[in-house]
Amino acid sequence: MVNNGNHWIGLKLVGGPKSPRDAVGAKVFVTTGDIRQRADVTSGGSYGSSSDPRVHFGLGSATKIDKLEIDWPDGAKELVALPSVDRYFTVTEGRGAAGN
Repeated sequence: MVNNGNHWIGLKLVGGPKSPRDAVGAKVFVTTGDIRQRADVTSGGSYGSSSDPRVHFGLGSATKIDKLEIDWPDGAKELVALPSVDRYFTVTEGRGAAGN
């Protein structure tokens, strides 16, 4: 891992009863200061390969997330609070985040 002073977060999403368990189709929006980023949960890749189902955001010098929004595949929208950065969290639809 590079130690260059920049920060990040990673999220593994778990869908609720009306969304796919792997949350494929979810859209994640992260806001830090004036910067808003988006990542989509996708599956697949090409024959014989796969992609990491987690989403990852580079935060630069930001040390906190101002806003984390998830648009779940079933149409639900959720705001999630994260207690820190520089780690992965598992977010279960309707239940918030748990650190890994």
